[in-house]
Amino acid sequence: MVKPSSVATPPRQTALQVLYAIDAQDAYTDVALRQALGQSRLERRDRAFVTECVYGVVRWQGRINWLLQHVCHRPLDTLTPWIRNILRLGAYQCLWMQGTPARAAVYEAVELARRYGHRGTARLVNGVLRALLRQHETYCPPDAARAPAAYLAVMGSHPQWLLERWLERYGWARTQAICEANNRPAGMTLRA
Repeated sequence: MVKPSSVATPPRQTALQVLYAIDAQDAYTDVALRQALGQSRLERRDRAFVTECVYGVVRWQGRINWLLQHVCHRPLDTLTPWIRNILRLGAYQCLWMQGTPARAAVYEAVELARRYGHRGTARLVNGVLRALLRQHETYCPPDAARAPAAYLAVMGSHPQWLLERWLERYGWARTQAICEANNRPAGMTLRA
């Protein structure tokens, strides 16, 4: 997966390598993240940034993919796993991480696309993320009354087949509460 290096890997590149392993190699999130951080020479703050990026993209991947599909003129599955995950990482940083300026996130995503793709993919990443920043608030999710599972699949970022099951079993309010609980970042736990 991630090769040790004598040069420190930048945090966004480390996050991308973990996301690639999860997407393309079916790696478990916690295992891939632990392995990448174990092999890195990142400082504590950068490790926290990588962890937030990875878990945030994984947590909100359904919604991120839905948003990206509105501005990307190609289906996400046709992009290489590197470019697909660069777009996801950039979208997450732009829309969910308040501490990261959007233009810095776009710039870093374009630099990653140059490294893991070519000039054409760098232009694609730049165009898609800039369009997403301009237009993301104009997209309407499916109607909750007519298609509750589709609505929760987008807004709650869960698989639609699972939501259909939960809605049948638990009803709207409880299913929505489960989605909200699943999307909350985990609290800190200390163990002796």
